[in-house]
Amino acid sequence: MAATRSNIFPRSSRQHPLATEVNEHLNRLRASKEASTSSSSISHKLNGFQDLKIGEAEIVSEVGKYMSCRKVSKKTIHKVLGNLKVIQRKNTVSPSETVSMLKEIEAVACSMFEDLLSLISEPKPGSWLSVSKLLHQRRIACEDVGRNVNEFEKVDVALKSFRITKSEIINLEMQNQLKDLELFI
Repeated sequence: MAATRSNIFPRSSRQHPLATEVNEHLNRLRASKEASTSSSSISHKLNGFQDLKIGEAEIVSEVGKYMSCRKVSKKTIHKVLGNLKVIQRKNTVSPSETVSMLKEIEAVACSMFEDLLSLISEPKPGSWLSVSKLLHQRRIACEDVGRNVNEFEKVDVALKSFRITKSEIINLEMQNQLKDLELFI
């Protein structure tokens, strides 16, 4: 069946002058509403961006603190390892030296257990130092460099890269290294 057009109510191609004026006012109102919504959206996004920058600065600061603590820890560990090598070379340790070494070992062991228990009971943002104290020097092969590195060294490298470049790829790599460290522990 063919469609037919009815011309009972012919449409005028011209609108009433007031209707045109009303449409213009409506369009202006819509445009101003969109502009205000857009400016509030931009303002909200700028506030979010500022919060993000502040958070990033805090993270970079914490990474710097962590890296300096790791540096001090590494120096101390190397010093202790050197002292142990000297003691092993002597092979003649007096009983008083043995007793003092055992007391130091006891103090370190108590400190480690205290750190471990506090880490388990109340995880804190600064618990990295506790974790680093408790980690044994189990070494694994590194595919990138061809040398043995532990999980903490991998995390250190990822954090240094993040601190310098702050890129998304480094961020993802750092998250993967932290997951590996968590599995390692």
